[in-house]
Amino acid sequence: MSLLPGFRRLRTLALSLGLTLFMSGIGILGGAQAQTMARPIDALAVQAVVRGQLEAFQKNDPVKAFTYASSGVKATFENNPVVFGKMVQTQYPMVYRPKSFKFEQALELQEGGGGLVQSVLIESQQGETVRAVYLLIKEAGAWKVGGVFLAPLEEDETPEAENVTRSPDFLLVKIKET
Repeated sequence: MSLLPGFRRLRTLALSLGLTLFMSGIGILGGAQAQTMARPIDALAVQAVVRGQLEAFQKNDPVKAFTYASSGVKATFENNPVVFGKMVQTQYPMVYRPKSFKFEQALELQEGGGGLVQSVLIESQQGETVRAVYLLIKEAGAWKVGGVFLAPLEEDETPEAENVTRSPDFLLVKIKET
């Protein structure tokens, strides 16, 4: 199995995020999130959550987008989807209104369901591409977004656009099954 370009950087970023969240007392994943990622996972359910949140933002529906957030994220915003939406709109405009996005590989943070990272290449309305790394956790049997951080692409990385269809009215992302 060949790994995507930037996989090692993604793994390092994901482990750093998990460790940082744990050390800061947020504890989104519990105590074992800093273990080495085990293996690629079935990404369809995870991608559906991320896609659902991105599409809700695209439709200016922070209430719907908030339904994809973990209880920890909801508590941070005092269960107020409007405040959450405003934060995303001002701090992460490329996430709030992406021109396009493409999923990369989703990976477990630890074997046995400790959490996942889903990397997404997001093109902003201005044409800049960044990597959004979503941290997902399972709550009551459903995947929820526990956090997102952005990382610039390395100079040697070029996003592929073959899986993305753009339209002024909607965004369709074709998912390749692995």
